[in-house]
Amino acid sequence: MGYDNSKIYKLVCDDGYYYYGSTIQTLDERLWHHRGSSKTMTSKLYSHMREIGLEKVRIELVETVVCRNRKELRTVENKYILADINDTMCLNTLRSYTSETEKRAMEKERQTRNKDHRAEVVHSYYETHKDEINDRHKSYYSENKDVIGGKQKEYNEKHKDDIKSQRKQYYDENKERLCREKREKREENKEETKQKQSEYREKNRERINQLKRDAYSNKKEIERLRETSV
Repeated sequence: MGYDNSKIYKLVCDDGYYYYGSTIQTLDERLWHHRGSSKTMTSKLYSHMREIGLEKVRIELVETVVCRNRKELRTVENKYILADINDTMCLNTLRSYTSETEKRAMEKERQTRNKDHRAEVVHSYYETHKDEINDRHKSYYSENKDVIGGKQKEYNEKHKDDIKSQRKQYYDENKERLCREKREKREENKEETKQKQSEYREKNRERINQLKRDAYSNKKEIERLRETSV
């Protein structure tokens, strides 16, 4: 039996629900197979057929098409499914055909969804176990500090030019923002900075005064040597 007399059909239920399909069999044969499948299969269509009674489902011809193979027939069927798949009365839940381009796009979308989901799971786990994770990291770093430091130093030395270039590029691209944040931070901490400077001067008063005296003595000595040389 070939595809030159293929059929797009519609299963119509007495309550208004419907389902699109395709076949190269006669419509009576296809309906007989659907009724047989409804006894064991659990899809939306077959569950509904059992619910309302098999005698309340009839089959109608939608279109006769000439095709070369099953793929072409499924492609035609798919047009009807996609047109009505969002209709609440439509019992089709899946496409009958998906092209390789559509498969790749769907797979990419699935991976994106999974990536976002994984990120949410990881973030949620971290928020719940933040202290425990930080303690483990601290413990690991403490036990392997020399090894980690050595590897980091080796990496930095090996990629010194790349790191320098990346830092410069980042600074050039974000110069305005970085300068603004630096000014804002300096303004926010102005009083704290003054306090620290005052405390430092008070704590190191004698040392600072001695440095000033030494600087003054050096200046006088330089002036004396200049006068002598003249």
